Amino acid sequence: MQNHIQELNEQINQLIEKNNILQNEHDMMKKTYEMKLSDHSLILDHDSLQQENDLFRNAIDQWSNRYEELKAKLEQMTKLLTEKDALIVELKTNVKNSKNQSDKNQLIELDERFINMSNENINLKTQIETVEYLNKQLNERLEQIQSKSNHEQEVYLIRKFIKDDYR
Repeated sequence: MQNHIQELNEQINQLIEKNNILQNEHDMMKKTYEMKLSDHSLILDHDSLQQENDLFRNAIDQWSNRYEELKAKLEQMTKLLTEKDALIVELKTNVKNSKNQSDKNQLIELDERFINMSNENINLKTQIETVEYLNKQLNERLEQIQSKSNHEQEVYLIRKFIKDDYR
């Protein structure tokens, strides 16, 4: 009878051991599954950030091109204004020397053109300042995204390293 009780106790101990082993295996499998889910989520987050990063890079390129176009146009307008100023001085001299009504009309027309060109010049400068501000904002956002992407990649690598150590 005591032998039988002892055998039963041994069987119970063996079953408890097997249960503990199975429980440990179950816990390890659960952790592995959770890490895989977490890794997959990090990969999706990284891909999303990469796409957003690409969109911002494209926007920056477009704004940079627009900026260069406006800058070239401003240089051209500045050159034209300089030429116009020289022509106005010459025309004013001619008007003083000859009281020809035609010359006076040309001077008035040139003055009007000068005003229009000055207004265009102001508009171009405003557009350039706007583009510079937007470029600055886009660059700051791009730096934020790159920082976040780098952080996500570090977390992913750490988790992968930990996961590889469990194997």
